[in-house]
Amino acid sequence: MTSTGIHDIGGLEEEFGPIDLREHGYQLWEMQVHATLVLLSQQGLLTTDELRRSVEALPGHTSMTYYHRWAAGMTAICIERGTFSAADLNLAHGEPEKMIGQQSLVVGQVVRVRREDSRVRWRKPHLRTPGYLFGAVGVVERFLGCFHNPEEKAFSSNQEPGTQPLYLVSF
Repeated sequence: MTSTGIHDIGGLEEEFGPIDLREHGYQLWEMQVHATLVLLSQQGLLTTDELRRSVEALPGHTSMTYYHRWAAGMTAICIERGTFSAADLNLAHGEPEKMIGQQSLVVGQVVRVRREDSRVRWRKPHLRTPGYLFGAVGVVERFLGCFHNPEEKAFSSNQEPGTQPLYLVSF
């Protein structure tokens, strides 16, 4: 069977496992995200087709929960449509952390790639790390220097981004 994208997994149970059809309770924040979608839709500020497009365009969206995807997708569409600005988002949730990088790891040090935590903000970071490395343990081979933070470059085009250290790590 041919897939038309990362989101198209129907019929691929051998690869992804069966779909979990069990009922489960919802957390308060999940109900709030759902209610936000309903309100945005009723006000004509978002369509389900836009939400679907934005969710499918999220980098690494398969590592997010269902309602995390909705929240990130709704946020992206609201910024895209001008419902609110990135500045409004930053005002409500705080500025993305500006990192002024300096070398903090040493050659030979054992490190673990942290999982991305999408609960920090309602937008996905722009990552240089492929998702299959999350949780992997490796060894620092070399310090490559400090470079502009890719998340800030991707989302804050009118501000000078901070820097962060970059390392070559073998796994």
